[in-house]
Amino acid sequence: MIVWDDYESEYTTFDVCGTEIHVLDEELAEALKQLPEQSRNIVLMFFFLDMSDSEIGEKLNINRSTSYRHRRNSLEEIKKQLK
Repeated sequence: MIVWDDYESEYTTFDVCGTEIHVLDEELAEALKQLPEQSRNIVLMFFFLDMSDSEIGEKLNINRSTSYRHRRNSLEEIKKQLK
C-alpha cells in the first residue's frame, strides 16, 4: 500500500472555469503564468482536462479555430521560454 502526500508548496494551482489544475513542474508553471489568461486556460483545458478545441470553444464562447490558434501560439511561446 502506498500513500502520496501532496503539499501546496510542491505544485502551482491554476483555476480554469471552476476546476483546479495542479502543475508540478515549476518551469512549466512559470511559463504558463507568462501567457494571457485565455491562452493559458485553453492550453490547460486541452492538455489537463482533455477537452477538444470544439469543446473549449463552446465553453469560452469562441470559435474552434480561435481555440486552436491560441493553443498553437501558446505552445510556441512556452517552447521558447523553456529552452
